[in-house]
Order: sequence, then C-alpha cells, then structure tokens
Amino acid sequence: MLKYSRILRRLLVFMLFFCLAGFVLAAEKKVDAGKAEPAKEEAQEEAKGKLPKSSAVMKEVQGEVTWVGKDRIAVVYSRNDEGASEEEILLPLAKGATFKNKKMLKEIQAGDTVRITYEEVTQTDAETKVSREAKEITFIRAAAKQPQSDVLGSQ
Repeated sequence: MLKYSRILRRLLVFMLFFCLAGFVLAAEKKVDAGKAEPAKEEAQEEAKGKLPKSSAVMKEVQGEVTWVGKDRIAVVYSRNDEGASEEEILLPLAKGATFKNKKMLKEIQAGDTVRITYEEVTQTDAETKVSREAKEITFIRAAAKQPQSDVLGSQ
C-alpha cells in the first residue's frame, strides 16, 4: 500500500508540473490587446481585405495568331496531334507594348506565328484575380499561303 501511495504522489507532482508549465507558456504568448505585433496586424489586415497580396510574373508564349483586334491578340499555343483540342490565350496589349520585326499590331494577321512576352499579375483578396498584358510581340513568320485553284472556281 505504501508503494502505491508513493507512485500516486509522484504522478500527482508530474501532472501539476506540466499543468503549471502549460499555463506559464500560454501567459508568455499573450500579447496586450493594445500592443499587437506588426506581423499579426498585417496578417489581420490581409485577412480583412485591406492589403491585397499581388505578384507579377513575366511569361512567354509562342504560337499561331487566330485573331487580331484593335488592342488585343489571340494565339493558339498548344494543339494535340489529332487537332481535337487547342490551348488558346487572348491578351490585351499593354500601353507602350513593343514590336519586333513588325511596326504595329495591324501588320500581324491570323495564321502568322508570333512570340509574346506578357506580364501576369495575380491579386489575392477575398478571391483570386489574374490579369495579363502583352508587353512585347515578336513576329516570327507569316502564315502559309493557300494555293488558289481555278478548278473549283471555273464555270
């Protein structure tokens, strides 16, 4: 019986020690309500939507032009072997966009091959928004011309 009481006392001492240690650690981590840490303030403001996170990355795509508008260009940059599916991107031109091997967007036509360097900006608020702008368009080659046949057009 004496043996069990010693074991129970030791167990009780260890439990008290760990409980007190837990309370001390918790008290050390508490911060006064008026004195929040700067990192925590920023995290709270970002969570509230006051400071949206944003990141900009420069990317490059090369492919066949499918459409040219006043200030936009669409390019197919990936096709599977059967031609059943395509990956296409529509990019608005940034102000001050530069051109290589051509002087302006009007000179580029559907079917031409181009390389476009664009900026992709990702903003994270309550939801994620991605915007892209073409910064540089490099003309690589003109579209292959289709031979015209007189056979079908003859009467």
